[in-house]
Amino acid sequence: MLVNIMFVSIMLNIPLRLWYHYRMKYILDPSMRQTFMESGQLEIEELIPEKLLGDVNNFIDQEMPKHPKGQKRYIAGRDLWRRSPAVKKIVLRSTLAELAKQLREENELFLGFDQLFESAQIEQASLEQLFSVKPLSVGLMIFLKGERAGSGRFIHPKNSLNWDEKEPFIVIGYAKQGAIYHENSDDLGTDFLKQFNMRDRHPLKDPLHPKV
Repeated sequence: MLVNIMFVSIMLNIPLRLWYHYRMKYILDPSMRQTFMESGQLEIEELIPEKLLGDVNNFIDQEMPKHPKGQKRYIAGRDLWRRSPAVKKIVLRSTLAELAKQLREENELFLGFDQLFESAQIEQASLEQLFSVKPLSVGLMIFLKGERAGSGRFIHPKNSLNWDEKEPFIVIGYAKQGAIYHENSDDLGTDFLKQFNMRDRHPLKDPLHPKV
C-alpha cells in the first residue's frame, strides 16, 4: 500500500516546496497507523529529496565495489552513516524518526544500525532475526533506485519478509530506550560492533548510537 503523508510546518505560510529548510512535524493519519499494525508494514512516497538520494548513491557506487561480493561486502554495508555524510543525513533525519515514533507510539528512539542491501542477499526473515540490536521498535527501508527511489517502507520488527527487492535499499533500525547489543548467529554482521569495544548485552548509548 503506497500512501502520501500530510506534513504541517510549525511556521505559518511556508511554501511546501521549501519544507526541507525548516523544522517540520509529520502527521500520520490514524488509518496509516492502523494499516501498519494490521499488515506489519507501511509504504510512504517521497521521503528523501532527490539531491540527497543522488549523493548517497554516488557514495555507494564508489565505495561498495572495493569489497568482494558475499559476507564481507554485506558487512561493509553496515552502519554506512559512520563513513558517509550523505547516508548520515538520511539515517539521522528527524522527520523520519518522528514518523517512526508516531507509528510505534514511542517518545524516544535510538539509532540501532543501518544496513545496505544491494540485492536479495537474505532469505525470508524478520528484522529481529537478522540483526543484533534488541529490542527494535521499527525498521525503515529506504529505496535508493528505480521507480520507488526516495520512498520508504516501515517494517514491524517481528514481521517476516521476503527480501527480494530488485533495486538496492538501506534499512534503518530504530531501537527502543534500553536496547542492547545481543550477539546473534543469524546476523552476518553480528561482530561489527566489537570494533567499538562492545560486548554481548552491552547497552546502546549516545554518541555511538545517537538518539533520533
